[in-house]
Amino acid sequence: MSDIDAWKRQAAQQVNAIQPASPEISKAARIRALLPEIEEAMRRGVSQSDIVATLVDTGLVMTLDELRNAIYRARKRQKKGQKIEAIKATAPETAKQATIKHKSAPGDFRQQRDKPLNW
Repeated sequence: MSDIDAWKRQAAQQVNAIQPASPEISKAARIRALLPEIEEAMRRGVSQSDIVATLVDTGLVMTLDELRNAIYRARKRQKKGQKIEAIKATAPETAKQATIKHKSAPGDFRQQRDKPLNW
């Protein structure tokens, strides 16, 4: 066998041995997943610097400022999700009330505006 055939075979084996990279999970997604545990630890009196040290030990390298920012954003995202759910839950009821209110409100000219003009 020639050197080219041996090289091709070796290169083909190495290419076939390559595994696809696992999808990288962002730091923010990891913090969102751990948010209940992090908040519980903070309620117990654990300092944020101790939480950062623990996260670094588990392989999630981040600074104290990154942790604080991620917690702030995760809480903000969580509150936004709760507001959206509350709006969805009350939306049909609010729409009915708005319709009833507009029908009985004095000075409502919506019914008149759609009629043809009578000069």
